[in-house]
Amino acid sequence: LLILSALSVAFVHGAQDVSNAAGPLLQIDAQARRARGAAAAETTPQWPLWLGVGSFVVGDLVLGAFVVGTVGSKITEMTPSRAFAAQMGTVVALTSATLLALPVSTSECIVGSVIGVGLAQGRAGRLDFGVLRRIWAAWLLTIPYAAMWAGVCFVALQSVCKRLGV
Repeated sequence: LLILSALSVAFVHGAQDVSNAAGPLLQIDAQARRARGAAAAETTPQWPLWLGVGSFVVGDLVLGAFVVGTVGSKITEMTPSRAFAAQMGTVVALTSATLLALPVSTSECIVGSVIGVGLAQGRAGRLDFGVLRRIWAAWLLTIPYAAMWAGVCFVALQSVCKRLGV
């Protein structure tokens, strides 16, 4: 059951995160077609989806072990049954969000599920709040940090486009 729940998390994680990455690329592609006067495509171009899948795989290969190590062993003690419950909680949350077209964070869902397992053990003392504080601080900083870098990239790209006359 643990293997099946892990495969389920992997599947829905890919569905959620690849769509989060490919969605903006698909919109850019649609705007570029519209700007060229092309009719709206009847089919979705595949390149943004494959780029999203490839990026997702590379990200998991490069940083996945670090994230799994933190979430899987540093927040609370995990056993196979606790891991199964956490993964199924994540599957339900992500599947629901995906079906409702809500772009949620897979990381937040799995951390929330692990916290739920820790709390279900009967005492909040089973949770490592030091680890959770670092995770929550990182989440709070993510929006302004990403906004800053997006602004820097936009200004740089806008400058290059002006110089090229595009």
